[in-house]
Amino acid sequence: AAALAAEIGPRAPVMVHENWRFRTPYRLARDWIAGGRIGRVRRFAISVESSGLLTPPAGGRPPALVRQPFMAELPRYIIFELLIHHLDLARTLASELRVVGAEAVCTSPFAKGEERAAILLAGGGLFGTVTGDFAVPGRRPDLTDDVVVVGEEGRIAFDGEVLSLATQAGVAEEIRFDRAEAYQSGYDGAIRHFVEALRAGAEFETSLADNLKTLRLVDDAYAACGF
Repeated sequence: AAALAAEIGPRAPVMVHENWRFRTPYRLARDWIAGGRIGRVRRFAISVESSGLLTPPAGGRPPALVRQPFMAELPRYIIFELLIHHLDLARTLASELRVVGAEAVCTSPFAKGEERAAILLAGGGLFGTVTGDFAVPGRRPDLTDDVVVVGEEGRIAFDGEVLSLATQAGVAEEIRFDRAEAYQSGYDGAIRHFVEALRAGAEFETSLADNLKTLRLVDDAYAACGF
């Protein structure tokens, strides 16, 4: 990826379609943080869970592999295919980060790669975790994000449907989202940003240079857990 970015250089505008950071709840959270509403960020926790690799109650193939069958053969699974988005989100909400440690396990009979992983990150005087699990009983087969960002003056939380901002004085903001609309907003927002930046001749937020920082976190996480 680094060689490709160097070869393309300034010859053509290139945007990586990294859409998670463009979801409406996360754009609002980013704006609240940038606006100083929770003060300096101290800690974050991003967790994603799904029952997608479990056999459904009625039997049959796990839902995640019905939707994307190729995933069964990936030697690197949840970090490479899913948590890359949450690592990018962590960079968006917190700061530039480095991998401090990571663990991943491959126990699912349905997939070659790891279905559970935890990554510890730090940078800029803060630390946080990105964790994921594709085999959680009782969870929806699609993905559920739980995001918490703690600052010196407040706390932002998102549970897949409700985004809230609380301070010592109480809840300052609480916004409810439709799950399907929040999911779609990531694609809509990424495409909108591409068109607007192209028209303005501005740099893409998810340029090749920026995305290399996210890819480096993915590689470092695999190195830390011995994959």
